[in-house]
Amino acid sequence: MTTSLVAPFPALPSRHAVRHGRPRRRFARYRRRRRLVADLAALIAALLLACVLAIGWVGGWRAHVMVTASMGRVAPVGTLVLSQQVAAGSVRTGEIVVFHPPGQPRTTFVHRVVAVRGTGPGQTFTTRGDLSGAPDPWTLTARQLVGRASLRIRAVGWLVTMAPWLAAGGLVVLLLAALTTAEARRVVHILGFTLVVIVAVYHYRPLVGMELVTSGASGHGAQATVVPTGILPVEVRTVQHAAGHAVLLPGQVGTVRATALNADRYVRILATPHLMGWWWLLLATWPLPLVAGLCQRRGDAE
Repeated sequence: MTTSLVAPFPALPSRHAVRHGRPRRRFARYRRRRRLVADLAALIAALLLACVLAIGWVGGWRAHVMVTASMGRVAPVGTLVLSQQVAAGSVRTGEIVVFHPPGQPRTTFVHRVVAVRGTGPGQTFTTRGDLSGAPDPWTLTARQLVGRASLRIRAVGWLVTMAPWLAAGGLVVLLLAALTTAEARRVVHILGFTLVVIVAVYHYRPLVGMELVTSGASGHGAQATVVPTGILPVEVRTVQHAAGHAVLLPGQVGTVRATALNADRYVRILATPHLMGWWWLLLATWPLPLVAGLCQRRGDAE
């Protein structure tokens, strides 16, 4: 009796594996290529931005963020102002300039020139904010001028202000995501970056704000002149004894009145978002990327 050894044949792949294995491998390769292309594009964009900033700095361009409402609708709070260094002799009345007040080299103002006196080295300038009732209490010389405000971009200054927090929070999210599994990484990214943005918005309050310009009281009640300092248009009214309301755009001056004062002789003013048109569309669609990312994560897991 003879015994023969027969090597077992390898198991054939099932129909399900043949059908679905290759598409999944192709999809994985496609995702790796897409991620590589996205990383290269981000690197190229960062290098181009660095080159543009370096060229602009050498060319005398400087960036400034409006932190007060002194320029009204021309440059509301949160406006990014780009100034270009120019010769003092080319500055004319009515132009907006960036300068350091005398004796305050670390303080920067963005105001309008209302008077130019003299020529040459002795030339002086008088400035004023558009919402100010009187000229600034100083006289500028060419040495205090930083440049002419050549470009104003509304709301972008808020991003510049929040950039350090967003960068630090984003770095923490990336570090935490690196410690998790590959399956949970996308969820950590989406929820972490969303939390970073929410905390930044809560801390800096870029959406709704208000600055008091003037106020006064009389026997018939009180009135206050205010200007919004956020990105959104607002509806302003007094909390008690309101005599009407005002709907204001960022940087727009408005007045609200109250028919009587409180027992402690003050009136509380309330500013709420006044959303119209595309603002509602923006607020309705902003969660879609979050939902889409979570749905895609679930689809990949299946």
